[in-house]
Amino acid sequence: MQRHNIPTPHYAVCINMDDVKSALPLFKTPIVVKADGLAAGKGVVIAQTKEESPHTAAEMLSGKVLAGAGSRVVLEIPAR
Repeated sequence: MQRHNIPTPHYAVCINMDDVKSALPLFKTPIVVKADGLAAGKGVVIAQTKEESPHTAAEMLSGKVLAGAGSRVVLEIPAR
């Protein structure tokens, strides 16, 4: 999308918790935390607080909740 100059919400792709912690200061709440893989409709959480966001991302990245679907997470602002 960026390559073709298509407008999208502000987002960050994270592959580990260091990426998540670096990206979080760039976002205001609420923050959408998405598994970047097939999660059967269960891979999206709208975190209402800055504290909830890294906790949710850590669960997804651990592989315990969504298996391989959470090997990367996307943080983004919700569409309005």
